[in-house]
Amino acid sequence: GAVQEKPVDTKPSVSSKPVQTSSKESVSSKESETSSVASQSVKETVVTPTTFLMPSGGKILKEFSNETSLYSQTFGDWRIHEGIDIAMNKGSTVQAIGDGTVTDVYEDDMYGTVVVIAHEASLEARYCGLSKNTTVQKGDTVKGGQVIGSLGEIPCEIVDESHLHFEIRKDGVCVSPLVAMGKEQAGGKETSSQ
Repeated sequence: GAVQEKPVDTKPSVSSKPVQTSSKESVSSKESETSSVASQSVKETVVTPTTFLMPSGGKILKEFSNETSLYSQTFGDWRIHEGIDIAMNKGSTVQAIGDGTVTDVYEDDMYGTVVVIAHEASLEARYCGLSKNTTVQKGDTVKGGQVIGSLGEIPCEIVDESHLHFEIRKDGVCVSPLVAMGKEQAGGKETSSQ
């Protein structure tokens, strides 16, 4: 009879194993919490506001990459890319992604004519490579979808297919434009097909 009781005694220990595994899960969740601290700090710099438009309807030629270098055809080397390149024909109109205020319009040796607009959620957008005759100037208030100029050239990406170089900064730090506009989740998953 005593022999039979021993297996019975081991059964509760078997049923207690899930309790042990749950404690392991709590450990793993702590690990995931610590590993997500870095990702949370990144996410904190990106805000997903209500509705933002794309500055143009072209396809993305080059993604945002501020950590991994991408190849530059113009310079023939590898460098970070602090914005996205959107395919556009020269002369095509560029629109504001949302309501905002034009904080600067200037000529840049690397990026051509640049229009900087402060948008909602404390986002600052830089529309690079416009033609010199922009339709807005510093201090103007713009609405989402309003034409701010037409596409010109980008000296530092002149060899690439004609495109708009578009950046968004949050607290002075370049962030993924697609994530910041709510078009893509952090990690590269699309939230919208548009």
